[in-house]
Parts: sequence; structure tokens; C-alpha cells
Amino acid sequence: MKTFRNNGFTLIELLTVIAVIAILSSILIPAASGVRRQSRIASSKAKLWQYITAIEAFKAEYNYYPQVYNAGGNGNGLIDLSAAANSQEFVETLSGRAHNTGDPIEQGGNYRRIQFYTFSENEFRDNGGQNYSTNRLSDPFNNTNIFLMIDVDGDGIIRPFSNSNPTSPGEIKGTATAWVVGDDDTPGYALWE
Repeated sequence: MKTFRNNGFTLIELLTVIAVIAILSSILIPAASGVRRQSRIASSKAKLWQYITAIEAFKAEYNYYPQVYNAGGNGNGLIDLSAAANSQEFVETLSGRAHNTGDPIEQGGNYRRIQFYTFSENEFRDNGGQNYSTNRLSDPFNNTNIFLMIDVDGDGIIRPFSNSNPTSPGEIKGTATAWVVGDDDTPGYALWE
């Protein structure tokens, strides 16, 4: 008499494989989420450096910094991009273009209407996949609390405000820096970190 052997998996073997997959998933998914978050922060820091490079190019061209720091900064070199009007002035100054028409515009001391930086759509606040505002900058977390600071007195030292989040180091050697203030839903980070 011949006996037949079933080459399939037993119920215990299947349950063991499913349990192993569930354990590995519970380990890998949070790790991937953390990597994604750090990637978005790194991307945003790169954009902040590009803004500073554009500001320095502006200064090299005109021998003075863009005159947008007075909007929200009281002349101390702070560029507060959290307000829509300040963000719009910053965009128009560095792009040399009107935010709504794209026509050349003289703004913030850019009287030659030079394009120091080209802003892309993904740099503006997004509302569920829809373009929320073409004149309000945001980071990859849709956080609009973006700040830049310029060394307006020319001493080579920047003194970011101590009430900023992330914590300010007090003094930074350089001509410009930037940071994003976080809240309950979004991280705060700075170029000096």
C-alpha cells in the first residue's frame, strides 16, 4: 500500500511565518519613518542653504543685503518668513518676479530685477495636494515658521534670538543663517545643528 505525503505547509508553520513577518514589520516601519523624517529635514536644510546663497549673491551684486529684513525684523537682520506678506516680499526680491504674474518686478532693492533664485512649487505651502499659496514658503512638513538672519552690522557674527526653537547657540560666526521653528506636529531644526 502506498502512502501519500502532502508537500504543503502545516497550520503551525504558516502561523510561525506570519508571526515572524509581523515582528519584522513592527521593527522596520518605525525605522523607515524616522529615516523619511530625517530625509525631509536634510532636504529642507539644503533649501535654506540655497536661500542664503541667493542672499549672498544679491549682496555680491548690489553691495548690500536684500532689503526684506525690515519686514518683520525691525532692521536687526531677521527675515521672518512666517507671515505671508514677508514671505511674498522675500520671494519677489530674490526671484525678481511678481508672485502672481511672473512679470519682472523691482522689490527689496533688486532694482535690476535679477533672478537670484528660482522658487519651485514644492517650496510653497501645500494643502492636501493643492497649491495653497504661491507666495508663502514652507518646509517639507508644511511648516511656514521659517526664519533667516543676516549679519547687517558686518561684524561677522550673527546672534539668533534665544527664544527660537531649536535652541539658539547665542552667537554664530558667519554672514547668514536660517532655522525653522517647530510645533507639536512638525520638527524644529537649524543650519547650526
